[in-house]
Amino acid sequence: MKETLRLMSLSRFSYAMSFFVFQSIFIVWSGVVLGLMMWNNHEAWPEENRWLTSLEFTIVMVLWGLANIGFTMCLSTLFENPKLA
Repeated sequence: MKETLRLMSLSRFSYAMSFFVFQSIFIVWSGVVLGLMMWNNHEAWPEENRWLTSLEFTIVMVLWGLANIGFTMCLSTLFENPKLA
């Protein structure tokens, strides 16, 4: 993919942003689905304010996933061969 974008004379910034935006869509979707699975769960959230705890859990899952995108982008710079990353 990276070599294809270089053939189209795109900059590294546009490649990085396309990767980030594309992965962000999947991360937000996954975080919301995971949050909805745990929403208002009586066993996981035994407190009175289950709604607020469920909302906090969903937001944390989305933010955690977005932080992992940056981590994987930094980790991919350790590989010289683009086929390894």
